[in-house]
Amino acid sequence: MRIIIWVLAGLALGGSAVAQSKGDVVKGGRLAKEYCTACHNIDLGGPDKEYPPSFAAIARFRDEQQIRSRIYFPPYHANMPEFGAIMWPDEVDDLTAYIQALDR
Repeated sequence: MRIIIWVLAGLALGGSAVAQSKGDVVKGGRLAKEYCTACHNIDLGGPDKEYPPSFAAIARFRDEQQIRSRIYFPPYHANMPEFGAIMWPDEVDDLTAYIQALDR
């Protein structure tokens, strides 16, 4: 329910509320360790593998909006939970910021 409210709010504001928010890389790293390490390599310089991709590969091949969208709504065939349904929007921003920081 929380996600529906935030998506509708973002659409009502022309998407600017979602697209312009910036997250905290340190908090995003903590969230990645808590939620993502069971499947993803979350370290800088992770391998370029397709499934599940390393966060470094995601950072290299996806833009900010694609990363955020896949956190909220993973591809249908993925085993990944819809973290947007269990995370607050600022936490999704933090996780997105962490992933983007790995693009080096």
